Amino acid sequence: MERPADGRPSAGGTAHVRRRDGARRPLPALGPAPGALKKAFRTSAAALVAAFGEPGALERTVRAPIGEVPGAVALRLQTIEHLVHGWDLARAIGQKAMFDAPALDRLAALLGRDITE
Repeated sequence: MERPADGRPSAGGTAHVRRRDGARRPLPALGPAPGALKKAFRTSAAALVAAFGEPGALERTVRAPIGEVPGAVALRLQTIEHLVHGWDLARAIGQKAMFDAPALDRLAALLGRDITE
């Protein structure tokens, strides 16, 4: 994104990107309002918790982005995705990621390493 030295969006408040050929184009408008995004995330998260809570869910083979895996592996992947990308997003917007210690302990165990800020 092209911004003046002071970090404000360029040209009348619209952020732009510069293509490889040097042409500028405005960034696409953000999608739904933050409240709608929060609601969609909570609905999706509740469905995920319900799906993994079903009897036999961890033993069942499921399709994941990396292929077919046992449900337990899919749950680990989801845990890693949410925590790692949540941390990354918080850092990108200048916020501190606020995860509880047990969640971080589980992530460290899944990754087989200590987690430090």
